[in-house]
Amino acid sequence: MIDVLVAEDDPAALHLTLKALRMADARIRTHVTRNGAEAVAFLLRQPPYTDAPKPALIVLDWNLPKVHGRAVPTVARSIDTTHDIPIVVVTTSDAQKDRDEAAHLGVNEYVVKAARFSDFAESVRDFTQRFIGSLPDGG
Repeated sequence: MIDVLVAEDDPAALHLTLKALRMADARIRTHVTRNGAEAVAFLLRQPPYTDAPKPALIVLDWNLPKVHGRAVPTVARSIDTTHDIPIVVVTTSDAQKDRDEAAHLGVNEYVVKAARFSDFAESVRDFTQRFIGSLPDGG
């Protein structure tokens, strides 16, 4: 199994992201956090995430409640055990300032959520293959 942390607060967006990840690679086991504070706690293995695995990939909504999404790459890049985890921001914001800030914080890829699910699923498949590989049969 390949552990992937998904930090997303919107239920509809979360549903679509999880569906796209399942379609992208059957080996993916998702771990969901609903805000930035939970995502940071997951990475730091703080309660209730003391037994959390190190994710192979972080899929991050940029505009999270409680603690902004920008805190997640800041924390991840500052810790020896998590500094190398690929981070993909998946967001509705196409603002250049957000893209620039994400790049400055060490985000590996910035994906604007597509209007059509098929386009979004293709983006998810592309970045999962790029950062965690693909199944031997190409799936």
